[in-house]
Amino acid sequence: MDFHRTIQRHFLILSALLAVLLTTDTPWGSSSGTANQQKTGTSSQEGSTQIGGKTAIQLHHEGLLYFRRAQDSRFPRDLYQKALELFKKASDTRKSPFSLFYIAACYYELGKQDEALKALKDFARTYADDDKYAPLAYQKMALIYAKQGNINEAKKALDSISSMKGDVYKDFALLEYGKLLEKEGKSDEAKKKYTELVQKFPNSPFKDEVAAKLSGKKEG
Repeated sequence: MDFHRTIQRHFLILSALLAVLLTTDTPWGSSSGTANQQKTGTSSQEGSTQIGGKTAIQLHHEGLLYFRRAQDSRFPRDLYQKALELFKKASDTRKSPFSLFYIAACYYELGKQDEALKALKDFARTYADDDKYAPLAYQKMALIYAKQGNINEAKKALDSISSMKGDVYKDFALLEYGKLLEKEGKSDEAKKKYTELVQKFPNSPFKDEVAAKLSGKKEG
């Protein structure tokens, strides 16, 4: 799946999550927790970790807005750069899988694949079990490695998706694994991956593409 479409699909969900977090007493929000307030006697705002008067969640929110604007802009580079700066500040304020993933996403959109890959590797080391963002991170790693011609590392990233709990992006992993096998000239093994996708994920958005591959027809 195209990275822009992936981010767009998640934008509304993430925005809704941010809206909830901004008004909820959670470790992500601007409050520091009721129990902590009772122990320290500080207000929620005073107990928050801040940079320049802004909490991590506020920096996340601003960064996401710039990222979204960049996607709709004919000249997105400055907007992605601004988003990157905000996500970096958010990460310095309070580390989270959200900020680290979007740091990688910004680097990717800015054409800095090595920096994006470094951030994604950091994500994998720190948040490998995060069920919300880890599939997205491994997806991006697989795409970058595939672009670089590093098929073995791309496969490893796809295997990481396949081994996670739940079904998020497992259809993507099967599709991309099949494509990598095709590049290696292993068409029979590739067809097995495509068949598995059709059987396990009959409602996958990739079903038409896979059906075309299995029938030997060119998509579109």
